[in-house]
Amino acid sequence: TYDGFKHLNGTANSGGGLYVTTTGTSSITISNCEFNGCVATTTTGGTGGLYFTKTATTNCTVDSCDFLNNESAGYGGALGTQNAVDALASLTISNCTFSNNTAGYYGGAVTSVATLTEIENCEFDGNTATTYNGGHLYLNYLAETRTTNCTFTNGTATAGSGGAISVGFQSTLVSTNCTIADNACGTASGGGAILCGHSTAVATLVNNILWGNTANSVTDNISNTVSATVSVTYSVVEGGYTGTGNKTGDPLFVGTGDDPYDLSASSSAIDSGNANATYYPTTDYLGRARYDDPAVTNTGVGTPAYSDIGAYEFQLILDKYLVDPL
Repeated sequence: TYDGFKHLNGTANSGGGLYVTTTGTSSITISNCEFNGCVATTTTGGTGGLYFTKTATTNCTVDSCDFLNNESAGYGGALGTQNAVDALASLTISNCTFSNNTAGYYGGAVTSVATLTEIENCEFDGNTATTYNGGHLYLNYLAETRTTNCTFTNGTATAGSGGAISVGFQSTLVSTNCTIADNACGTASGGGAILCGHSTAVATLVNNILWGNTANSVTDNISNTVSATVSVTYSVVEGGYTGTGNKTGDPLFVGTGDDPYDLSASSSAIDSGNANATYYPTTDYLGRARYDDPAVTNTGVGTPAYSDIGAYEFQLILDKYLVDPL
């Protein structure tokens, strides 16, 4: 376990903050660390903050870490993985913040190659891929990635596609109860939110909000011009997307405070999710339990039939001055 360290303004070819390499069957946990202002100078790999390279089956966990203002000339502004294709490693990223990281090529925050990655309860905001794809995440070459209870906001693929997430060759994304909002890419019809960039890519979205995403300044959420396998269900999608339980109504984000993408009353996302989803989380991004809004008819499925769509669960907070505490 590697706990409680700060990596500030480091510079290296790869892993400007920390470079981790493992062989054999092993595990490592990195927790409560900060990676801030670190730089990777090479364009052939990179990762400004934390870089994992593995040559055998390895289990890695990154928990409660902040990745801020890191930069890579190539791939993965904040965090990146590179693994031997014949021995996939696993990586769990939980309760982390990725903010204002930049990659010169791919994956403004995270690049995953040939890795089984679980990303849970994480915030991605303001990350940028300047030349190619994946403002927040870039998944390629046998990458299998699951995102749950995450927010992907204000990401940019400046001159490329996939303002939030890019899914490439033989790679899989399963996104459950995530909010993907206000991301942008520079390529027309390039997927302001998500790019499926190869015919072997697979993207499965359940209980997601896709809103305010643009490609070349035009509303655009998912780009799939290569006949990849894409499924979107029980999601709120601006402009619509074919799939069971999908909605087009405004999610009505609160827009202010520490959690601007929380839901306000009358949001189309309230009580309309799928609790039967394979990776359905019983609590929201903030750890709040599912709540049945009495003002909204339940249109969700599963148990409970009133879970919300997106990373946040709407909570009715009564005015303390109007409620008798007894």
